[in-house]
Amino acid sequence: MIEDFIKPHLLADNATSIQKENVVRYFTDTELQEFKKGLAELHIQAMQRNALVKEIRDVIKLDMTPEELKATVELISKKSKIEGEYGTKLLTKKIAELSEQINKGSIEIHEDVYVFCYYESGKAGVYNSSGHLMYTRAITPDERQTSIFSINKKAVNE
Repeated sequence: MIEDFIKPHLLADNATSIQKENVVRYFTDTELQEFKKGLAELHIQAMQRNALVKEIRDVIKLDMTPEELKATVELISKKSKIEGEYGTKLLTKKIAELSEQINKGSIEIHEDVYVFCYYESGKAGVYNSSGHLMYTRAITPDERQTSIFSINKKAVNE
């Protein structure tokens, strides 16, 4: 019988093999709410930055000496209370990434998966790093072949 869950601390030691695969991780409702909150904050930062850029461009169009222009731009920059660590271009990129993740509801990550062979049923169970069964498949011919390592694992586990 193929187990639906294997304790995570047992995965690496008992797996028939460990492989790298692209795994889809679905977000919980709480995570999605946090993403939406973060997206709103990023939108606010982007609007503040765009307003500041517009105000500075309007000042540049005025007829001023370079010293007056510099002082005015510095005053506008100090007066505006823009928070955040990203510039305008990076903000736009982050907003697009976060929007895509929210719309998809998942993210694809490249991580280790643990293959457990169930020889009596001829099936292999593939588990993610948290120990949950992702899918089952038929055992490949390479996995049917025993090796000294699999014999040692069997001996240690029994």
